[in-house]
Formats: sequence, structure tokens, C-alpha cells
Amino acid sequence: MRVRLRTERVDPERFLRRVLPRSLFGRTLLIVLVPLILSEAVALQIFYGSHLDAL
Repeated sequence: MRVRLRTERVDPERFLRRVLPRSLFGRTLLIVLVPLILSEAVALQIFYGSHLDAL
């Protein structure tokens, strides 16, 4: 059984260009949704953390 290892380096700039949206609509959604989802996750963590500590 042979295992092939990738010897080429991963270029972070190239990876980001491929992953991030190119259209203005996609960028706008990213700018709006990422902070919204992160703030919601933090608020839920704080709420459930304090709620479960009270039990």
C-alpha cells in the first residue's frame, strides 16, 4: 500500500481567492451574516452557560 504525500505548498492567497465569493452580493451576505452568526453564538453560549450554572 503506497501513500502519496503532497509535496507542493498550499498558497493561502490562492486558497482564499477560491473560497471567498467574487460577486458583490456574495460579499455583502458574508459581511452581514458572519458577524450576526458569531454574535448569536456568543449570546447563546452566555445564556445557556448561565442558565445551566443556575440549575
